[in-house]
Amino acid sequence: MGREQDEEKELWKLLGNIQLRKFVGDNWKWRYEAEGRLVPSKVSIFGWRLCLDRLPTRGNLQKKGVNLQGDNMMCGLCKKGVEEVDHLFCTCMEAWVVWVKTIKWWGMEVVMLDTVKGVAEMLIYGIGSLVGKEMGACIFLVTAWYLWYRRNVLVFQREEDIKEQLLELIQVKTHFWVSNKVAGCAFSLVQWQSNPRECARELKRYKKSLKMFNQQQKCLQSLS
Repeated sequence: MGREQDEEKELWKLLGNIQLRKFVGDNWKWRYEAEGRLVPSKVSIFGWRLCLDRLPTRGNLQKKGVNLQGDNMMCGLCKKGVEEVDHLFCTCMEAWVVWVKTIKWWGMEVVMLDTVKGVAEMLIYGIGSLVGKEMGACIFLVTAWYLWYRRNVLVFQREEDIKEQLLELIQVKTHFWVSNKVAGCAFSLVQWQSNPRECARELKRYKKSLKMFNQQQKCLQSLS
């Protein structure tokens, strides 16, 4: 019940500045946002909860009144620190090893960070282009998603540990979502795994060429 009340308060904060006008009908307006655009809604919602520290980590469960003591408070991945969001997804060495592999694969230099926000900003804004931001956001969300998935596997012992397959799972899933949601995405999984930055640049060039082509078509139509 407490979580629902907190989320209701957050919703009212978001709605607080909205002003309704008389004699103006309701309508839907879709606003483009790069972050999270390439992933399914469930992963976007997960990322939203992660950034707001709303995931049911053991630290958050204790704050909600769940009686956890001793080892029950420890990180589900490393068992060495209290399971708070920034520890579980960042400073936990089990998690950081995965980030290091992912960051290097994305073609960036590794900088030691201690917050989820810091890791997200590095991956999303590490490449200046809009395409790079979209893909960086996708990579961040998918990596965090699989870290949470592995944590749940270990905590609830539902299946075999996926530790050794994590990077490959991240590469396959990001390629699947990017290739299915971005028009003009023609690079293979092998190309994506070997050089994702070049794939992002190629996609940027494609979008630029497509924009120029559409502009030329409009000019020709206006002259005809």
